[in-house]
Amino acid sequence: MLLFLCLTLLPASCGDDQQGRVSDGPDATASANLTIRWHDTSVAQDSASLRAASLDCSGVAQVVCEVYDADGNWLVTGGPWDCEAGSGRVEGIPVGQDRIFVVLAVDNLGNILYQGETTGVSIETGQIAQDVVIDAYLFVPTLSAPENGVQDVDLSAVSLEWEPVENADEYLVQVAKDADFETIMIDETTPAAVYAPSSLEPLTEYFWKICAVDIQTNTGADSEIRSFVTSDCTYTISLEKNTFTNTGGTASIDVTTPSSHCTWSASASESWITVTSDSSGSGNGTVTYSVSANDGAARSGTITISGQPHTVNQEAGSCTYTISSTSRSADNDGDAYNVTVTATHSGCEWSTSEDYDWISLSPASGSGSGTVGVTVSANAGATRSATITIAGQDHAVEQAAAPCTYTISPASRPVDSNGDTYAITVSATHSECAWSTSENEDWISLSPTSGSGSGIVDVTISANPGAARSATITIADQDHTVEQEAAPCTYTISPDSRSVDSSGDAYNVTVSATHRGCRWRTSESEDWFSLSPTSGRGSGTVRVTALANPGVARSATITIADQNHTVNQAAAPCTYTISPTSRSVDSNGDAYNITVTATHSGCQWSTSESENWFSLSPTSGRGSGTVRVTVLANPGEERSATITIAGRNHTVNQ
Repeated sequence: MLLFLCLTLLPASCGDDQQGRVSDGPDATASANLTIRWHDTSVAQDSASLRAASLDCSGVAQVVCEVYDADGNWLVTGGPWDCEAGSGRVEGIPVGQDRIFVVLAVDNLGNILYQGETTGVSIETGQIAQDVVIDAYLFVPTLSAPENGVQDVDLSAVSLEWEPVENADEYLVQVAKDADFETIMIDETTPAAVYAPSSLEPLTEYFWKICAVDIQTNTGADSEIRSFVTSDCTYTISLEKNTFTNTGGTASIDVTTPSSHCTWSASASESWITVTSDSSGSGNGTVTYSVSANDGAARSGTITISGQPHTVNQEAGSCTYTISSTSRSADNDGDAYNVTVTATHSGCEWSTSEDYDWISLSPASGSGSGTVGVTVSANAGATRSATITIAGQDHAVEQAAAPCTYTISPASRPVDSNGDTYAITVSATHSECAWSTSENEDWISLSPTSGSGSGIVDVTISANPGAARSATITIADQDHTVEQEAAPCTYTISPDSRSVDSSGDAYNVTVSATHRGCRWRTSESEDWFSLSPTSGRGSGTVRVTALANPGVARSATITIADQNHTVNQAAAPCTYTISPTSRSVDSNGDAYNITVTATHSGCQWSTSESENWFSLSPTSGRGSGTVRVTVLANPGEERSATITIAGRNHTVNQ
């Protein structure tokens, strides 16, 4: 009958005030209230909790609770309390995480009858951990085999067995030749709930008992004591082990016993070992067996003949390997993938090899079928490939090239008018990056016009006969600017001279400049002509306007675009007047002046007269002037004469 019990352990001194907070500090502690659920079996799945009133406390001297940290270090012990106690608390628990609570119900000798534990309890500063629930189970093993007092137990088949105990980490096995265990033959621990003793003697009575030990090394109370008597039969075999090649084979084992009534049996542990003779007998006998061919790993099996082991070892089959896949295409960003190795059997050892710093393999070796992780680094260059070896098989890796980017240097170039040849460096991401050039100017040539990877492009700039010019050429999709200076400016004018009549003229002087960027100006210092325009750029025309010439012939040199242009203008036509045009002189004679007025100083003139009674001085001249007329005294009749001065008549009456 399964019943339920909740036992809350509280010290008699606790009251409502005890439920408050505890102090903080570097060595702060706190408390915990416990609830224990008792179970009357040693295994959790077979048990339900039972009530305190139904719990047999007759053998329980006290109940304690030990607290450990996560590393198993003891911190504090709560209690002791009576088995029937109704409440309890563990005080002084150091603050921390993952506290382990272990409840122990012990007898007067300190042997544990019940044990329960719970883990992961958090003890916080200033808090009381409420309702720490612990399931406690019977901590005394129940023996199951062999039955107590059994006779004639085969020495080769002795197996001590018991029911497992909840929370047991291991079991202490004791075997003695007396019921008081004064002569202990075996004193060993085992993690399993079964133990096969060795070195037992025939026809001997043995006593045995078991106790459970938890992970904190708390030892439970002893189980009941049982006994058994061994038989007088012993068995020996002629061969302890045998080794076969991978092709298999047959063999036989001789069995020897002290008496014909000693029965034995033979059994093989593996399906590839077959007992071909009778598998059982009595007295002396022979066991014959066969071993199948092995195409896998080296293997081992056992033929057991009445507890006597005969080991069968067989060599591994031959190793062959395949891998999947045998190739991989990776992008330039890199890749990580697995290659599956399939080996004939688990004993087939293999290794990997690669000679590339951009590929890594893990693991580098192994045995049997498995997986090799391949890591391909990012590719900053051209397409690349590698062949790696895994288990003797080739695996090809092809990795795409990095995206192409380009830079050029320099990005621009100033060139004088004489032209130039210079180099532009192309820097490409890798050797597979193809590029080309383009230009639309006949004064620039590029060589080569295309390429791949990093390289040099030679740029040839022709001499510049004209104005400053610029162009943008494209190399590997990058712009390169060429700025070329203008050619030096030279000028010619036509005509370089002009003859103009006195009435004036307007005509053009053509200016021829090296190029349209050539600036020029005009200059003149005379007021009888004008120039338009007075400045310009490149080739053009200057209009020269010469005013009518009222005077003598004249010339001037004007400057157009630093070139001299001469203007020669004819003199104005000559006209003359004289004053007076006549003169009356008395007989005594006279001397007077006649004023000659000419158009300009270049006008030449002369005098003429056919009489000897007067004289003229001067007889010729240029421009305006005076002619002195001297009339002699007249000794005779009235007389007159006409003289010519500058083509004009002058009459003298005397």
